[in-house]
Amino acid sequence: MKKAAIFILASALLLTACGVEQTPVSTPAGPNVEVHWDALEPKPEYKAERWYSGPAGELIPSEEYGELVPYIGGESSVQFWGSSWFYGLATREGVIVTDPVYTSVEPRSWYDGAGTVCADALILRTAVPAQGGGAGDGWAAKYEDRYGLAAIDGSWYTGQVFSDLVVESEAGALFFEPGGDAVMLDAGGEELWRWEAGSIPLEGLAPGGFYWDCVSAEGPYLRYVSSWDSEGNPTLMYADLRDGSVLDEAPETGGYAASYDPVTDSYRFDGGYYRVRGGKLQLMYDGGSEGSFPLPEGCSALSLPEINGDRILFGLEGGGNVLTDFDGNEYLRTDRYTSWLQPQYGGGDGLLVSTEFFSDEEGNSRSVYQLYGRDGEPLLTADGYAGLWDGLLMIADGEGYALMALDGTELMRLSRLAAEN
Repeated sequence: MKKAAIFILASALLLTACGVEQTPVSTPAGPNVEVHWDALEPKPEYKAERWYSGPAGELIPSEEYGELVPYIGGESSVQFWGSSWFYGLATREGVIVTDPVYTSVEPRSWYDGAGTVCADALILRTAVPAQGGGAGDGWAAKYEDRYGLAAIDGSWYTGQVFSDLVVESEAGALFFEPGGDAVMLDAGGEELWRWEAGSIPLEGLAPGGFYWDCVSAEGPYLRYVSSWDSEGNPTLMYADLRDGSVLDEAPETGGYAASYDPVTDSYRFDGGYYRVRGGKLQLMYDGGSEGSFPLPEGCSALSLPEINGDRILFGLEGGGNVLTDFDGNEYLRTDRYTSWLQPQYGGGDGLLVSTEFFSDEEGNSRSVYQLYGRDGEPLLTADGYAGLWDGLLMIADGEGYALMALDGTELMRLSRLAAEN
């Protein structure tokens, strides 16, 4: 089944070193974007600088950017359940390198048994009209994904030349080309090997599929489910992602630490295992030491704590959460449901976020994010979205889109169409 991306509207942003310029952006072939230029009047608080003087519809490789970060520059809907963000790339100082032409920007990543590992490379996704014009549902056209791989510092870039992302691993990333070849790229974006269309050695692996349910990586190996029998048991095939060879049997990968240990009835966290027993949180560290403290007052017996670095989040009876450290000291108690906002890239600890959804009488809906620091202090409210990327925040709030440091310093602020409606 072909994947489709449906775009309703977006405030694609055209900026100069002095502010917002109302000039159409030149972008690669992709969805037609309806831009309400009358809603993008410059405001004194908006600020943005450009690396290039003209429109930047694609990444231009350069050794001079330093680490690139995504920023939000548009959206497909003001309804929280249908909102899709458009992203551009900027320097860590907030200087725009590309216009918001990407439907997603993610680090190349994989699971190594202890956690998610991020490489110094970006998976960039865009959209193009479906081949043959792809009739939509009567009011919107269908689009196909295109993928590119780039260095985190923008020093190299493949271009948006791939139709599907199959799997990511420590060996690199496996893509399909529009012509049907499967191509494996190494950590530097160079081709390692390819399976030609019509000669792919894994039965059923083809472009246009949904790979999340049948493809995974274990170390440098691809694990592929080619079929299921009548009882739901999978038929597994394996390939070495370093050279494309198909294996006769399952490879030795060393195994992963189990997320749950039935012997001790405990759960894995980064540094050991934990369990709730006798009204206490018991901690069993990998080095052999142990610790415990009483559960905070009002904790739910059905809710497992969520450990993030040196902080623990407990659920409360009737809703809400308590934030503590490993000695049981409380930092935040709230009746709002909160969770960890994890960094998409760069590692490090997460922030706390609570989300509320609102609807008006006309049926318009929106989401509001409240961010808290590691000690439970309120950081900011985002009327739309908040994301964390290597120590920087990507924000969509009631006034616009912003890229900011954790201390609240805004590196970039752009007009948001939803804020004008």
